[in-house]
Amino acid sequence: MARVNIEICTDPSDIAFERDKSREFLDHWQALRNGGPVPRADAINPGTMKSLLPQIVIFELVDENTVRYRLAGTLATKRLGFEPRGLNLIDFTPPALRGEVRLAFDIAGRHNAGVLTHFTLVYGEEMPARLELVLLPLAAPEGQPPRVISLSTREPYPNTLHEPVIVQRPTNRIDDATVFDIGFGIPHALLDAYRT
Repeated sequence: MARVNIEICTDPSDIAFERDKSREFLDHWQALRNGGPVPRADAINPGTMKSLLPQIVIFELVDENTVRYRLAGTLATKRLGFEPRGLNLIDFTPPALRGEVRLAFDIAGRHNAGVLTHFTLVYGEEMPARLELVLLPLAAPEGQPPRVISLSTREPYPNTLHEPVIVQRPTNRIDDATVFDIGFGIPHALLDAYRT
């Protein structure tokens, strides 16, 4: 299996997001912190992030092999073609990418760092689209598994009246990944273990 090249960014303002909504998502998350710890899951106010809600998914990290969908926005659900609540993301991930997906969620949910990644999915009539995925930690209520809030945005399709919505085929590779410091450091030991 080819390893993904993981970049490190120590200043989130330096991240080169491809989609404006990704920056808006990070800025909203930072505002919830207000200089404090990781935002609590119950601090999420849907009214303050209406433009982002359709593409947001919240996950629970039940164990190292279970990244459970807790809540999915309407567009995220449409892209999947079904309501994913309670299902395990790892079950829908191609076997060759499961290690990278587990690592990304572990970095965000258990090590309180941000993750930015890009990959291509195929929609509708064999129409590929590059997706940008941002993962950020959320503090779960006492006694509950760690949580991760995510936003996925994709490039628009040029010259089409109706963009295809449902994913036809999952990706078999991750184009790039960046782990970024959101005030709690970078889990270098975890990344070093992945690289060896």
